[in-house]
Amino acid sequence: MPETSSLGRGHLSGLALVMCAAAFWAAVGVVSRLVPPEFAIPDEVYGFARTIVAGPAMLLMALVTGSTRKVKASVSGSSGFLLFGISCAIFQVCLFRSFTLLGVTITVFLTVCLPPVIAVFWSLRKIGEPISRQVLLALAISTMGLLAFVSIDTASGHPLDLTLGLALSLLASAAFVLMTNAARSLSVDYSPIFVSGLGLVIASLVLAPAAMTIAPHGLMHLRAAMGDWRSLSVLIYLGLGPTALAYVCYCAGMARCRSAVAGLVASMIEPAVAAGLAFLFLNETLTAWQTLGCLMLLTAIVILWLDEQRSSVAAAIATQS
Repeated sequence: MPETSSLGRGHLSGLALVMCAAAFWAAVGVVSRLVPPEFAIPDEVYGFARTIVAGPAMLLMALVTGSTRKVKASVSGSSGFLLFGISCAIFQVCLFRSFTLLGVTITVFLTVCLPPVIAVFWSLRKIGEPISRQVLLALAISTMGLLAFVSIDTASGHPLDLTLGLALSLLASAAFVLMTNAARSLSVDYSPIFVSGLGLVIASLVLAPAAMTIAPHGLMHLRAAMGDWRSLSVLIYLGLGPTALAYVCYCAGMARCRSAVAGLVASMIEPAVAAGLAFLFLNETLTAWQTLGCLMLLTAIVILWLDEQRSSVAAAIATQS
């Protein structure tokens, strides 16, 4: 019984850490939009600016706290860090581009609500278990939610921008699932600080040539922005707050959660916080179709959460008997 109680406390603390990370991430889109227009940075460069600040800072923290003492090189570990870094890089580029095409609120709803759906579907396919009616219902509702965003609406902007933004959000969500799985696997053998730090350093190495290729003058804009104290403050905050600290909380939380889906669902506070901040600071509002799409995605997440809780209870009863 004490062992079961400690596992429960560890699970709850893991969910709390993931929720803290989600609260930090909620401000990313709003804060990045607060850079003065004359020092605006291309979307592809924001991810590089975040990771190049956060990665080295976290590795230094890992060195100071002694988290690197038990680090051992291995093929599986190297592939895991590489997967984390590449997935993180893809996520960063798609995320910031989606902010521009779709706005902060819709982008956050999509990139937070879709990963649990993708994670559940992928895990069921991987282990070969039959898909339950609840999961099928969640998939159907989330699909209809996406279709609601695609609906023609004069207030939603250019159709091509909307379509591209949705595609990038889908790609960002898939990359986030891969990054989450890599983080959970690596956290078994390495500390969350080291996992996040090295993963973000690899992401910055991937993003540097990508940023120069996609936005040739992006690094020049970055240097100009660093000369303005407001823009520099935003970049430092994005690197240390919603990146360094948030990723440590997230990796530590996911290592304690009993399933990846539980941890992803715990980050559902992010859309609400992001929507509130976007309304207050950016005057963003949703159309009727966009609101319907958000509600459908939230409904799909609730169905997945209830289905997982039911499965966990059934597994516990089967174990006791």
